[in-house]
Amino acid sequence: MSISSSLSNALSGLTAASRAAEIVSSNLANSLTDGYARRRLDLSSQLTGGVGGGVQIDGVARLVDRGVLADRRISDANLGFADTSVAFFRNLERVMGVPGDPGTLTDRLTQLETSLIAASIQPSSEQRLDAVGQSFLGITAELNRLTDSIQTDRERADASIAANVDELNASLALIDKLSDDITTIRISGADISALLDQRQLAIDAVSKIIPVQEVSRDNNQIALVSAGGGTLYDSQPAIFSFEKTSTITGELSVINGLGHLKFNGTSVNFLENNPFDGGILEGHFDVRDEFAVQAQTELDEIAASLIDRFQGDDVDPTQTDVLGIPALGIFTDGGQAFSSGNEAGVAGRISINELVDVSQDGKSQLFRDGLYDEGGSELGDPTQIQNWLGALSTPLSDSALAEATDVFSKIGSRRLISERNFSFENARYETLKQAELSDGVDTDQEMQNLLLIEQAYSANAKVIQTVDEMMQTLLRLGS
Repeated sequence: MSISSSLSNALSGLTAASRAAEIVSSNLANSLTDGYARRRLDLSSQLTGGVGGGVQIDGVARLVDRGVLADRRISDANLGFADTSVAFFRNLERVMGVPGDPGTLTDRLTQLETSLIAASIQPSSEQRLDAVGQSFLGITAELNRLTDSIQTDRERADASIAANVDELNASLALIDKLSDDITTIRISGADISALLDQRQLAIDAVSKIIPVQEVSRDNNQIALVSAGGGTLYDSQPAIFSFEKTSTITGELSVINGLGHLKFNGTSVNFLENNPFDGGILEGHFDVRDEFAVQAQTELDEIAASLIDRFQGDDVDPTQTDVLGIPALGIFTDGGQAFSSGNEAGVAGRISINELVDVSQDGKSQLFRDGLYDEGGSELGDPTQIQNWLGALSTPLSDSALAEATDVFSKIGSRRLISERNFSFENARYETLKQAELSDGVDTDQEMQNLLLIEQAYSANAKVIQTVDEMMQTLLRLGS
């Protein structure tokens, strides 16, 4: 081997060692950086005229396990959905309370029964009749409060949907810009690894909202496709839009006044088959349009049952029809007669008949005499109070207390199911995250690589030093 070949080989070795040291230092510096993929310098033998001419740098490989990454993204989306669901049910159960706890709906129904029994024993007691009126008011107040809480949760979910859509559009726009930059930088021959890291983080942000699969294209380009077949990105980003609803009431639904998600201008209904199942976005839609609506419907059924129980001349003979219009019972639909076709949101509208609303100018003695009594009842007659008591306890489908207890039980069961699902998804996510991290930067291995690089650098430097000494010797001989 000639001196010039030796010098050329050594110089290429020094260049490769210097570049390798740069890669190792980058790996070590970013060992805890989220989204950073471990780098590896790819080398090959350099041939010049069929003769070895040192080492050639082929490029920098960005090491990512695509299978683990795809599974982790799906798991991250599922975990986000499960977290959104369990948060709603935990809050709902907290707001409703445990059956029997002071102030809960079941407790107020029990108080009503107790106050009616006490009033039936001593019908002439205004204090006991007032207590009956307060018990009725307590039930309406609790149903109104629970409705307000559920609708507030729906409003929060609606606002979260709007925020998710904004983040989704921003992330897709960033992916588009990074993809353009990757093309530009790649043409110049520079390392694109840092841009690929940033694009991976942007894809992670999209996948948490809507789970997507990353499809590779030529020249480090990609497409993003949801599990349901919706294309979120393929050379250009999809456009999502959503109109937030500021105030949501029990009457509003996805087919009656609430905003829809739009994908490239086309409405998407999350209650039907849609291309964007899974992820936080679906979780918020389910809270707004399914979970909360189901809870509200169950409360509305309780409210409708209470209105029906205390209305009609079978429970109160003084409630006679006037020109074919039924008289209002103790409970009303916002001061009006309740219609079975207008049940949605009635738990938020239920109120006490102004005749017996003791918080206003209502007369509590009408609980004893009948709502429309003209003064013919005796002070000591418990008949009407017993009628109210019977209406409360006698099943329509079940007693009022049993109906409320059943709703509490259903909500508790849903909370338990959502917690089990969350625990499963969390364990799966942690497992996949650890698998992803295990393929990341191993600082011990990188330090070992650094020692090998140092030895290679020293060896090549020694060759150059030896060549230099040989050249100096030859020059001395020539003089």
